[in-house]
Amino acid sequence: MPRRKTKLQADNLVQGVSQQVETKQTLNHCRDRQNIDGSIIHGNTKRPSLWFDDQLNIPPRTDQAEHFYHRDLTEQYLIIAREDNLQVFDRLTNQEIPVTAPQGFGYLNSPNSPSKDLCFLTLGDYTLVCNKTVTVQMTGVTTSEYRHQALLYVTQGDYGTTYKVTINGVERASVTTSDTDVDQTSTVWIAQQIKDQLRANLPSGTYIVNGTGSVLYITVSAGLDFDITATDSIGNDAIRTVKEQIQRFEDLPERAPHNYVVRVSQSVGRDEDDFFVRFVADDPLSTESRGVWVETISPGVEFEIAKSTMPYFLVREANGTFTFRQGDWEDRVLGDDKTVPKASFIGQKINHMFFFQNRLGFLSRGNLITSRTASYFNFWRRSARTKIDSDPIDIAATTSKVLELHYAFPFDQRLVVFSDEAQLISEGGSSYTPANASLEVASEYECDVRTAPISVGTSIFFTVKKGRYSAVMEMQRVDNADARLFADEITEHVPHYLPEGRFKLCASSRSPSKLVLSNPGRTRAWT
Repeated sequence: MPRRKTKLQADNLVQGVSQQVETKQTLNHCRDRQNIDGSIIHGNTKRPSLWFDDQLNIPPRTDQAEHFYHRDLTEQYLIIAREDNLQVFDRLTNQEIPVTAPQGFGYLNSPNSPSKDLCFLTLGDYTLVCNKTVTVQMTGVTTSEYRHQALLYVTQGDYGTTYKVTINGVERASVTTSDTDVDQTSTVWIAQQIKDQLRANLPSGTYIVNGTGSVLYITVSAGLDFDITATDSIGNDAIRTVKEQIQRFEDLPERAPHNYVVRVSQSVGRDEDDFFVRFVADDPLSTESRGVWVETISPGVEFEIAKSTMPYFLVREANGTFTFRQGDWEDRVLGDDKTVPKASFIGQKINHMFFFQNRLGFLSRGNLITSRTASYFNFWRRSARTKIDSDPIDIAATTSKVLELHYAFPFDQRLVVFSDEAQLISEGGSSYTPANASLEVASEYECDVRTAPISVGTSIFFTVKKGRYSAVMEMQRVDNADARLFADEITEHVPHYLPEGRFKLCASSRSPSKLVLSNPGRTRAWT
């Protein structure tokens, strides 16, 4: 029996497009809707019009990446980046703003295309531009190696006590104090007697012995090294030596040459709790000046991140122009690779940038890395001696799977991180610190990472592949004790509406409509 068509009056098409079977469609559904806006109040009306504003001075048919920079109501900019150039346009006047590039635009070069390889993040007047194909590296420059030198200091003088100094297995000085002369119990007198003997007994021109108080400073010619030990007859605690390393910070002398570096090894056989100190003299030109020991960086260690491999800065200058330049990334100033380790993005590529809990953050492979609190361009610990809440965070997902992290969004006071196979949550309670920060799998929805998710109001939208087509998922805020994330497919009624491919999601919290922009330039919308 042939199908019969029945015409019915539809007040509006507010239910939009549906590819469900006809028996499940309502009167307000349609198979397709072009240039029509459905409203419960106004019925079917023509889609709000667009208008031509101006034509920007950009090369035609060129792949590019765009970023909108909304500084305030009077300053709004459109940033367009290509492989060989970066332009900034005033969105209110459509005028191009001058951009200077002291290091050029070479960082923008991408093997795929700028729209795929470049991402942006604006922090105040700084817009960070990240090339996701660039591997972050250290410069290879290291701090100066240890000088072959030693400190020798007398801590206690006593009657009838013998003090000996041995260098390279040979006794070079031996001083015995009087049983009755109080002057010989002075630590200064003992140290000066040892200095005189060392100068007389050590090869001239090879060793230099200085010091006018109870602390002596011994150096050797460049290219040579030496061993030194000191003993006394009252328990070997009345005279001490420091050469490169000491076990207790409290045992360091109150005088030393300016910038003298010592490693403090607190635990035998453990390097993780070691730290390095440098003597800062009150008078740097004097070898006898008092001063303080301050924490410092290890000799012979890499300390400088190659700024040419880190995200670049697009800076809005005070005169209204822009500068595209290398970033002000800070160097390591403390410890070594064990006590103050490099961030895990060193030697890897940065996939995404985010801002959370007053920290700048990166995603790199399976790790989430943040800067120090309120110090956005510093990814080094503040101290090797103690862990501080404001120190950088560097954590990996707590899962048996190998996950590549691609996107992160602050969401409901937590950070939602997307991989291609799962969604993860990073949180730390009332404060976000290295001690309590976590990164745990909260849901396992597949995600098409070719399309960046978007966060709108209380929802996050992301896409999944379904054969030759794509679907859009909506993740909303859910109060639950186990911190799980739940998402619903909001395009389930149109399974063949969005062709499979790379898209750009667009939405606004002021409008119920969501847009999908596909590569051929076609726009799909739903409400």
